[in-house]
Amino acid sequence: MVKDKYYGKRLCLDNIEDYMITMGYISDDYKEFTSKLPIVGILQRDFEDKNDCTISSITSYVKYFTKDAESTIDVYNYVREISKKYFYNGDTYGFVIVFIKNVLDKVLSHFHESRKTKCLYVKGLGFNLDTMIRILDWGIPIILSVTSDGRGYYSRHTVTVYGYHKFISSGGTKVMLMVYDNWNSTRSYIDYSKMSALCSICY
Repeated sequence: MVKDKYYGKRLCLDNIEDYMITMGYISDDYKEFTSKLPIVGILQRDFEDKNDCTISSITSYVKYFTKDAESTIDVYNYVREISKKYFYNGDTYGFVIVFIKNVLDKVLSHFHESRKTKCLYVKGLGFNLDTMIRILDWGIPIILSVTSDGRGYYSRHTVTVYGYHKFISSGGTKVMLMVYDNWNSTRSYIDYSKMSALCSICY
């Protein structure tokens, strides 16, 4: 088993190449391809609640589809208002993940966006990496909720997946998910292969 010197650390542009090589995913002769959606990341610390990662990701998702129709704070406040009807408590446990679709559909409708969302549960059973790539290629961001990222960094956390980074080398092809994690304003990465099975995607 490869020892992960990045265990418990954020993966970002500064260290992703070394992580890929350290883990044996790629060799030095790699080529890369990125695909990303023009979505704006949101920082939890800019808003009211402590445990509002899911609220922040829903806000980012809605803003992507409504563009400049509404201000970020107006969308966030409405998401928060609706979420409270589905047992959301930002001071304690946060958001009950099974209600993401309910909240998302109501908020989209409120802001005059007619699309209906879909949620899939359990990695490797309800969805896989190919599913996520296909959704992103359709031009749709993904709200990803993980019990654990398998690397000791994200635990019971929700992020917005807005693209993927493909590394191609003689050692094979490896795809990393590009995310806004609601903690940092710049790109972070999640290693799909490390994620626990107990997770969900909504798009």
